[in-house]
Formats: sequence, C-alpha cells, structure tokens
Amino acid sequence: MFFKEHKTGRVVVVSSLDEAHWKAVSQKLGLSLAPHFASNAFELLDPSRFLGSSPDTQGTLRRLYDEIHQRIPRTADASRSSTPRLLVIDDISILEWISTEPTTIIRFIRAIRHITASSGTGVVIRYHSTSPTKPPPVLQHLMETCHYHVSVKSLTSGRSGAVSGEATINAGPVVEDKGFVSRPTAEALHYRVDASGFKFFDRGTAGGVI
Repeated sequence: MFFKEHKTGRVVVVSSLDEAHWKAVSQKLGLSLAPHFASNAFELLDPSRFLGSSPDTQGTLRRLYDEIHQRIPRTADASRSSTPRLLVIDDISILEWISTEPTTIIRFIRAIRHITASSGTGVVIRYHSTSPTKPPPVLQHLMETCHYHVSVKSLTSGRSGAVSGEATINAGPVVEDKGFVSRPTAEALHYRVDASGFKFFDRGTAGGVI
C-alpha cells in the first residue's frame, strides 16, 4: 500500500520471511514488488544474519541497528530529500527469543525511534503476543510510546468461513492527530482473507465489504 501512494518511496523491512513471501502478499493486494526489489526501493534485512556464534544479545542488536542506520538518512540529508521512507520491523518478538532481558530490546527500540524521528522516517513495529491478559514488557513499552496501536486477533468463537478475525485501532499516547477516530474493541472491524486479498467489514455485515 505504501508504494501505491509513494511511487518513489523506499521501504526497509526487518523480517525472517523471504522475498517470495513478501511478493506473494503484495500480489494479493494488487501490487508487484518485483521492480521495487530490483531497484532496492524495497529491501529485506533478516535479523538471523546478525546472530553471532555466542548468545551476545547486545552485540546482535548493535549489528542490526548499524545495518538499519546505514539505510536511514541522516537528519541533514533527510531535510534535503523528498523521498518518503518507511521502516517495518515485521515481528520484534522474534528478538525476545535471543534475549532474556526486555530492557535490552526496549533500548534498541528507543535507538531506532531516535534515528527515524530525526529523519522523518515512518515506523511500523509488529509484535506477536501469545498472552491474552497482561502484555509482556516490550509490548507494554510499544503501547505506551506509539502514535497508533492496531490489534489483529482471531475470534473468540473460532474462525468461520465468512470471518477470519477482527481488528481494532486506537490512538496511542503520543498521537498528534486530535481528530483521529479510534475503532475500539466494542467497534472492532471483522476481516476475511481469501484468494483475492483482505476484506474488512462491520460486525454482522459480512456481505457489506469496506
């Protein structure tokens, strides 16, 4: 969707999923990523590349940070560039598998936010939570410092043929758009995934697609 609005944009995605996966997903959304891969406008960074032979979490995150930093323009350069940029960390909870200290990952997030904010780069961070109750420390930090928080989950009643799950979106503590209208749990959108892509609709209106 980013490239549909920004033809000359640049996206860096930190993900363990390969190029074929992202091409397949974008194809369902009616967008071909092939030319963007070819021009390096869409670039993948696999976090497993930066794992050393020893469980040095800080060293791993430092190497990953350095790789991201190389792809984010410095503040002075960013002010002279009109190229929209987006950083996507596809599943930051993966980093918890190599770290027992949430504070280490939180420091990494803060460092990433500093370089992206100073350069005007947008950031999307996905966190896969398995806890239905209290959020883990890293997720709690993300929710306390985000502009927007989107929650996507399966239905408590289980998946049906017409509905795959539900999505909510809420303004975060630092949001600047005071006119933003949230979609809390009570007003969650239902969605369906099929061969043609993703469809969203209000509860009880599976036929009325948004």
